[in-house]
Formats: sequence, structure tokens, C-alpha cells
Amino acid sequence: MEKRIILAAGTGFLGKSLALFLVNKGYQVIILTRGKSKVEGEMKYVQWDGIHLGDWAKEIDGSYALVNFTGKSVNCIYTKANREEIISSRLDSVKVLREAIYTCKTPPQVFVQAGSLAIFGDTTAICDESSPHGSGFSVEVC
Repeated sequence: MEKRIILAAGTGFLGKSLALFLVNKGYQVIILTRGKSKVEGEMKYVQWDGIHLGDWAKEIDGSYALVNFTGKSVNCIYTKANREEIISSRLDSVKVLREAIYTCKTPPQVFVQAGSLAIFGDTTAICDESSPHGSGFSVEVC
């Protein structure tokens, strides 16, 4: 049986890259998106809002893994409103995905939360897992 992997908000740069990689490895990929539900090539897109439990949650039941990329971009001016949206968009999505997992008869084996890639701060250096973390709001989000 084909393993199904759910990518919440998988329409950005990282999500698209991971989706293509997974499809090429033989996985079935379902992307939760704020856009319209559709099938495009090898990928199925299912509409969700990242806040409320809905029909999209049935896609998680029986899936192999769930990867959450949801969140307002940290690449913006850090006004009070933007900071609040950056945080709430991540917290809201994790809460509703947790709710969805709790409704599953067969929950995913893995749930990966990718809050942001800005953990190394504003640097031009090549970073890996052993690199020191940066500082500031972007890093705090991570």
C-alpha cells in the first residue's frame, strides 16, 4: 500500500520541494491549502483554513506522516500586528492538527512541526545542525 504523507500549508518553497521529493520516492502526497481543493499531477490539494476542524481532517486518518509548514512568513516588518499573526498562525494550526489527530482511528506515525527556518538569524553563513542559533524575534518564533 502506498504511504500517504500530509503537508499542511505545503504550497511554499519548502513544501513544494518536499512534495516533489516524496512523490519521486513513491509516496502519495496530500497538501492542505487555503486554495481550492484539486488534483494536480501527482498531488492532491485539500482546502483548509488552518484554524477550524473540517472535512480535511479525514485525510490525516491512516496517513504515514504529517508535516506542518503553516505560518505567516517571518519575512516582513515586525509590527505588533505582524508579530501576533506570526505567532497565532503557528499556534492555531498546531492546535487544529492536534484535534484532527485525536479524531483518527489510525493516527500518523510522525508529526513534524516546521515553525520557521529563521533559527540561525540574519546570516550569510552556511549553517547546519551544529551552527549557533541567532537572536531576535525570528529565532524566538523557531
